[in-house]
Amino acid sequence: IAAAVTAGNALGSDLLGSPIAMVFLVSTAVLGFLGGLAAVSAVDLMSTSLLQAQVGRVSVLQTAISATLVLVVTAAELLFFKHTSALQSHIALLWMGAIAFAMAIPFVLLVVPAPNPGRVRGPTLRQVIPLGVSQVREHRWLRTFLLVQTCFISLTLGTAFFSAHAAALHGNVVGHLHLIVAFTATGLIVYGFVWARTRSIATVRGMHVLAGGLIVAAALFAIAADTWDLPYEEWLFGVILALAAVASQVSSTAKRVWLLRYVGGEHRAITIGFAQLVTSLASTLTALVLGVVAHLQGVVWPVYLLLALTLAALGTVRLIPSIRLDA
Repeated sequence: IAAAVTAGNALGSDLLGSPIAMVFLVSTAVLGFLGGLAAVSAVDLMSTSLLQAQVGRVSVLQTAISATLVLVVTAAELLFFKHTSALQSHIALLWMGAIAFAMAIPFVLLVVPAPNPGRVRGPTLRQVIPLGVSQVREHRWLRTFLLVQTCFISLTLGTAFFSAHAAALHGNVVGHLHLIVAFTATGLIVYGFVWARTRSIATVRGMHVLAGGLIVAAALFAIAADTWDLPYEEWLFGVILALAAVASQVSSTAKRVWLLRYVGGEHRAITIGFAQLVTSLASTLTALVLGVVAHLQGVVWPVYLLLALTLAALGTVRLIPSIRLDA
Protein backbone atom coordinates (compact mmCIF):
# COMPACT_ATOMS: atom_id res chain seq x y z
CA ILE A 1 0.00 0.00 0.00
CA ALA A 2 2.83 2.40 0.85
CA ALA A 3 4.38 1.71 -2.57
CA ALA A 4 1.09 2.47 -4.33
CA VAL A 5 0.50 5.66 -2.34
CA THR A 6 4.02 6.97 -2.97
CA ALA A 7 3.80 6.16 -6.68
CA GLY A 8 0.43 7.95 -6.78
CA ASN A 9 2.01 11.03 -5.21
CA ALA A 10 4.80 11.03 -7.78
CA LEU A 11 2.44 10.55 -10.72
CA GLY A 12 -0.04 13.10 -9.40
CA SER A 13 2.69 15.69 -8.87
CA ASP A 14 3.67 15.31 -12.51
CA LEU A 15 0.11 15.46 -13.89
CA LEU A 16 -1.84 17.69 -11.51
CA GLY A 17 0.65 20.26 -10.26
CA SER A 18 -0.65 22.42 -7.39
CA PRO A 19 -3.98 20.56 -6.84
CA ILE A 20 -1.90 17.58 -5.67
CA ALA A 21 -1.74 19.29 -2.24
CA MET A 22 -5.09 17.78 -1.18
CA VAL A 23 -3.94 14.35 -2.36
CA PHE A 24 -0.83 14.74 -0.20
CA LEU A 25 -3.04 15.28 2.86
CA VAL A 26 -4.89 12.02 2.24
CA SER A 27 -1.63 10.24 1.48
CA THR A 28 -0.12 11.46 4.73
CA ALA A 29 -3.07 10.06 6.68
CA VAL A 30 -2.75 6.68 4.95
CA LEU A 31 1.02 6.53 5.47
CA GLY A 32 0.54 7.54 9.11
CA PHE A 33 -1.90 4.65 9.60
CA LEU A 34 0.52 2.24 7.95
CA GLY A 35 3.38 3.56 10.08
CA GLY A 36 1.38 3.03 13.25
CA LEU A 37 0.45 -0.48 12.15
CA ALA A 38 4.09 -1.29 11.43
CA ALA A 39 5.26 0.16 14.76
CA VAL A 40 2.80 -1.91 16.81
CA SER A 41 3.51 -5.05 14.79
CA ALA A 42 7.27 -4.65 15.13
CA VAL A 43 7.16 -4.21 18.90
CA ASP A 44 4.76 -7.16 19.28
CA LEU A 45 7.03 -9.35 17.13
CA MET A 46 10.12 -8.29 19.10
CA SER A 47 8.43 -9.13 22.39
CA THR A 48 7.97 -12.76 21.32
CA SER A 49 11.16 -13.23 19.28
CA LEU A 50 14.05 -11.35 20.91
CA LEU A 51 15.89 -11.26 24.22
CA GLN A 52 15.95 -7.98 26.13
CA ALA A 53 19.52 -7.14 25.09
CA GLN A 54 18.76 -7.80 21.42
CA VAL A 55 15.97 -5.24 21.09
CA GLY A 56 18.24 -2.20 20.97
CA ARG A 57 20.79 -3.93 18.73
CA VAL A 58 18.21 -4.98 16.15
CA SER A 59 16.60 -1.52 16.06
CA VAL A 60 19.89 0.30 15.52
CA LEU A 61 21.25 -2.26 13.05
CA GLN A 62 18.06 -2.05 11.01
CA THR A 63 18.30 1.75 10.94
CA ALA A 64 21.98 1.78 9.95
CA ILE A 65 21.50 -0.68 7.08
CA SER A 66 18.41 1.15 5.81
CA ALA A 67 20.15 4.52 6.02
CA THR A 68 23.13 3.19 4.06
CA LEU A 69 20.87 1.94 1.27
CA VAL A 70 18.98 5.25 1.21
CA LEU A 71 22.22 7.24 1.02
CA VAL A 72 23.59 5.17 -1.87
CA VAL A 73 20.33 5.27 -3.86
CA THR A 74 19.82 9.02 -3.29
CA ALA A 75 23.37 9.90 -4.30
CA ALA A 76 23.19 7.67 -7.41
CA GLU A 77 19.87 9.17 -8.48
CA LEU A 78 21.19 12.72 -8.15
CA LEU A 79 24.47 11.98 -9.93
CA PHE A 80 23.20 9.94 -12.87
CA PHE A 81 19.88 11.67 -13.59
CA LYS A 82 20.05 15.35 -14.44
CA HIS A 83 16.88 17.30 -13.66
CA THR A 84 15.85 20.59 -15.23
CA SER A 85 13.78 21.79 -12.27
CA ALA A 86 13.42 21.30 -8.53
CA LEU A 87 9.97 19.78 -9.02
CA GLN A 88 11.27 17.08 -11.38
CA SER A 89 14.10 16.40 -8.95
CA HIS A 90 11.67 15.89 -6.06
CA ILE A 91 9.30 13.74 -8.15
CA ALA A 92 12.18 11.46 -9.18
CA LEU A 93 13.02 10.87 -5.53
CA LEU A 94 9.38 9.99 -4.83
CA TRP A 95 9.54 7.35 -7.55
CA MET A 96 12.67 5.92 -5.93
CA GLY A 97 10.77 5.69 -2.66
CA ALA A 98 7.88 3.86 -4.31
CA ILE A 99 10.29 1.37 -5.89
CA ALA A 100 11.99 0.82 -2.53
CA PHE A 101 8.66 0.05 -0.83
CA ALA A 102 7.80 -2.42 -3.60
CA MET A 103 11.19 -4.15 -3.30
CA ALA A 104 10.63 -4.57 0.45
CA ILE A 105 7.53 -6.74 -0.03
CA PRO A 106 9.33 -10.08 -0.62
CA PHE A 107 11.42 -9.53 2.51
CA VAL A 108 8.32 -8.89 4.62
CA LEU A 109 7.04 -12.31 3.56
CA LEU A 110 10.09 -13.87 5.25
CA VAL A 111 8.91 -12.68 8.68
CA VAL A 112 7.20 -15.58 10.45
CA PRO A 113 5.49 -14.92 13.81
CA ALA A 114 6.20 -17.25 16.71
CA PRO A 115 3.85 -20.28 16.75
CA ASN A 116 0.95 -19.94 19.15
CA PRO A 117 -1.30 -23.00 18.98
CA GLY A 118 -3.52 -21.64 21.71
CA ARG A 119 -4.25 -18.43 19.84
CA VAL A 120 -7.77 -17.15 20.40
CA ARG A 121 -9.74 -14.42 18.70
CA GLY A 122 -8.54 -11.03 19.89
CA PRO A 123 -10.74 -8.24 21.25
CA THR A 124 -12.73 -6.00 18.95
CA LEU A 125 -11.77 -2.38 18.43
CA ARG A 126 -14.57 -1.34 20.77
CA GLN A 127 -13.07 -3.51 23.52
CA VAL A 128 -9.47 -2.37 23.06
CA ILE A 129 -9.87 1.10 24.61
CA PRO A 130 -11.61 -0.07 27.84
CA LEU A 131 -9.04 -2.85 28.20
CA GLY A 132 -6.22 -0.37 27.59
CA VAL A 133 -7.61 2.02 30.19
CA SER A 134 -7.82 -0.83 32.70
CA GLN A 135 -4.16 -1.67 32.00
CA VAL A 136 -3.20 1.97 32.66
CA ARG A 137 -5.07 1.93 35.98
CA GLU A 138 -3.48 -1.35 36.99
CA HIS A 139 0.15 -0.67 36.08
CA ARG A 140 2.05 2.32 37.42
CA TRP A 141 4.92 1.82 34.95
CA LEU A 142 2.48 2.21 32.05
CA ARG A 143 1.17 5.51 33.44
CA THR A 144 4.73 6.80 33.74
CA PHE A 145 5.60 5.54 30.26
CA LEU A 146 2.63 7.30 28.64
CA LEU A 147 3.31 10.53 30.55
CA VAL A 148 6.96 10.66 29.49
CA GLN A 149 6.29 9.70 25.85
CA THR A 150 3.58 12.36 25.61
CA CYS A 151 5.95 14.97 27.04
CA PHE A 152 8.68 13.96 24.56
CA ILE A 153 6.32 14.28 21.60
CA SER A 154 8.64 16.90 20.10
CA LEU A 155 11.17 14.15 19.32
CA THR A 156 8.82 12.48 16.84
CA LEU A 157 7.58 15.76 15.33
CA GLY A 158 10.97 17.44 15.02
CA THR A 159 11.95 16.02 11.64
CA ALA A 160 8.67 17.04 10.00
CA PHE A 161 8.75 20.66 11.12
CA PHE A 162 12.48 21.13 10.56
CA SER A 163 11.90 19.79 7.03
CA ALA A 164 9.05 22.25 6.51
CA HIS A 165 11.29 25.08 7.66
CA ALA A 166 14.05 23.99 5.29
CA ALA A 167 11.66 23.50 2.37
CA ALA A 168 10.21 26.99 2.84
CA LEU A 169 13.69 28.48 2.42
CA HIS A 170 15.23 26.13 -0.15
CA GLY A 171 12.41 24.05 -1.64
CA ASN A 172 12.87 25.50 -5.13
CA VAL A 173 16.48 24.33 -5.40
CA VAL A 174 17.32 21.32 -7.58
CA GLY A 175 18.60 18.48 -5.40
CA HIS A 176 17.56 20.06 -2.12
CA LEU A 177 15.28 17.16 -1.19
CA HIS A 178 18.16 14.82 -2.02
CA LEU A 179 20.34 16.83 0.35
CA ILE A 180 17.78 16.48 3.15
CA VAL A 181 17.54 12.72 2.64
CA ALA A 182 21.32 12.30 2.35
CA PHE A 183 22.09 14.22 5.54
CA THR A 184 19.36 12.37 7.42
CA ALA A 185 20.74 9.01 6.29
CA THR A 186 24.29 10.05 7.15
CA GLY A 187 23.24 11.05 10.65
CA LEU A 188 21.61 7.65 11.20
CA ILE A 189 24.71 5.82 9.94
CA VAL A 190 26.93 7.80 12.33
CA TYR A 191 24.49 6.97 15.12
CA GLY A 192 24.91 3.27 14.32
CA PHE A 193 28.70 3.49 14.68
CA VAL A 194 28.49 5.49 17.91
CA TRP A 195 25.92 3.07 19.31
CA ALA A 196 28.22 0.09 18.70
CA ARG A 197 30.83 1.71 20.99
CA THR A 198 28.52 3.02 23.71
CA ARG A 199 25.70 0.47 24.00
CA SER A 200 27.32 -1.22 27.03
CA ILE A 201 26.73 1.91 29.12
CA ALA A 202 23.54 3.22 27.48
CA THR A 203 20.36 3.45 29.54
CA VAL A 204 16.77 4.32 28.68
CA ARG A 205 17.01 7.50 30.75
CA GLY A 206 20.31 8.54 29.19
CA MET A 207 18.99 8.02 25.67
CA HIS A 208 15.98 10.23 26.36
CA VAL A 209 18.33 12.94 27.65
CA LEU A 210 20.52 12.56 24.55
CA ALA A 211 17.54 12.71 22.20
CA GLY A 212 16.19 15.80 23.93
CA GLY A 213 19.60 17.48 23.75
CA LEU A 214 19.86 16.80 20.01
CA ILE A 215 16.45 18.37 19.37
CA VAL A 216 17.43 21.41 21.45
CA ALA A 217 20.63 21.79 19.41
CA ALA A 218 18.74 21.38 16.12
CA ALA A 219 16.15 23.96 17.16
CA LEU A 220 18.81 26.48 18.17
CA PHE A 221 20.61 26.02 14.83
CA ALA A 222 17.33 26.52 12.93
CA ILE A 223 16.46 29.65 14.90
CA ALA A 224 19.96 31.02 14.31
CA ALA A 225 19.66 30.34 10.57
CA ASP A 226 16.33 32.16 10.51
CA THR A 227 17.52 35.10 12.61
CA TRP A 228 20.85 35.72 10.89
CA ASP A 229 21.77 35.30 7.25
CA LEU A 230 24.17 32.46 7.83
CA PRO A 231 26.35 31.16 4.96
CA TYR A 232 25.84 27.65 3.55
CA GLU A 233 22.32 27.45 4.96
CA GLU A 234 21.50 24.37 2.92
CA TRP A 235 24.32 22.43 4.56
CA LEU A 236 23.29 23.80 7.95
CA PHE A 237 19.75 22.53 7.47
CA GLY A 238 21.21 19.17 6.48
CA VAL A 239 22.95 19.03 9.85
CA ILE A 240 19.73 20.12 11.59
CA LEU A 241 17.73 17.35 9.95
CA ALA A 242 20.41 14.79 10.72
CA LEU A 243 20.26 15.77 14.40
CA ALA A 244 16.45 15.52 14.38
CA ALA A 245 16.50 12.12 12.67
CA VAL A 246 19.02 10.72 15.15
CA ALA A 247 17.01 12.12 18.07
CA SER A 248 13.87 10.42 16.77
CA GLN A 249 15.69 7.09 16.35
CA VAL A 250 17.36 7.31 19.77
CA SER A 251 13.97 7.96 21.33
CA SER A 252 12.35 5.13 19.38
CA THR A 253 15.01 2.62 20.48
CA ALA A 254 14.73 3.66 24.13
CA LYS A 255 10.93 3.56 23.94
CA ARG A 256 10.95 -0.01 22.60
CA VAL A 257 13.37 -1.25 25.24
CA TRP A 258 11.39 0.41 28.04
CA LEU A 259 8.08 -0.94 26.80
CA LEU A 260 9.32 -4.48 26.24
CA ARG A 261 11.04 -4.53 29.64
CA TYR A 262 7.66 -4.47 31.37
CA VAL A 263 4.99 -5.51 28.89
CA GLY A 264 3.81 -9.10 28.89
CA GLY A 265 1.02 -11.42 29.84
CA GLU A 266 -2.35 -12.00 28.26
CA HIS A 267 -2.91 -8.37 27.24
CA ARG A 268 0.55 -7.73 25.75
CA ALA A 269 -0.70 -6.75 22.30
CA ILE A 270 -3.47 -4.57 23.76
CA THR A 271 -1.00 -2.70 25.97
CA ILE A 272 1.36 -2.09 23.04
CA GLY A 273 -1.47 -0.94 20.76
CA PHE A 274 -3.07 1.29 23.38
CA ALA A 275 0.27 2.94 24.19
CA GLN A 276 0.79 3.64 20.48
CA LEU A 277 -2.75 5.01 20.22
CA VAL A 278 -2.29 7.46 23.10
CA THR A 279 1.06 8.78 21.88
CA SER A 280 -0.23 9.02 18.30
CA LEU A 281 -3.26 11.05 19.37
CA ALA A 282 -0.98 13.38 21.33
CA SER A 283 1.29 13.71 18.28
CA THR A 284 -1.66 14.46 16.01
CA LEU A 285 -3.09 17.18 18.24
CA THR A 286 0.32 18.77 18.79
CA ALA A 287 1.10 18.65 15.07
CA LEU A 288 -2.22 20.32 14.24
CA VAL A 289 -1.45 23.16 16.66
CA LEU A 290 2.08 23.58 15.28
CA GLY A 291 0.75 23.46 11.71
CA VAL A 292 -1.75 26.24 12.41
CA VAL A 293 0.98 28.31 14.07
CA ALA A 294 3.25 27.79 11.05
CA HIS A 295 0.45 28.90 8.71
CA LEU A 296 -0.44 32.01 10.72
CA GLN A 297 2.93 33.13 12.05
CA GLY A 298 5.62 31.55 9.85
CA VAL A 299 7.54 28.29 9.59
CA VAL A 300 10.06 29.19 12.28
CA TRP A 301 7.47 29.53 15.04
CA PRO A 302 6.83 25.77 15.41
CA VAL A 303 10.59 25.44 15.94
CA TYR A 304 10.34 27.82 18.93
CA LEU A 305 7.49 25.72 20.30
CA LEU A 306 9.39 22.46 19.72
CA LEU A 307 12.30 23.92 21.66
CA ALA A 308 10.02 24.90 24.56
CA LEU A 309 8.30 21.48 24.57
CA THR A 310 11.62 19.66 24.61
CA LEU A 311 13.03 21.73 27.45
CA ALA A 312 9.85 21.05 29.44
CA ALA A 313 10.05 17.32 28.64
CA LEU A 314 13.62 17.13 29.94
CA GLY A 315 12.16 17.99 33.34
CA THR A 316 10.53 14.53 33.45
CA VAL A 317 13.71 12.49 32.96
CA ARG A 318 13.87 11.53 36.64
CA LEU A 319 10.68 9.53 36.08
CA ILE A 320 12.43 7.38 33.46
CA PRO A 321 13.96 4.14 34.78
CA SER A 322 17.71 3.61 34.34
CA ILE A 323 17.29 0.38 32.37
CA ARG A 324 20.52 -0.79 30.74
CA LEU A 325 19.85 -1.35 27.06
CA ASP A 326 22.43 -4.10 26.79
CA ALA A 327 21.53 -5.85 30.06
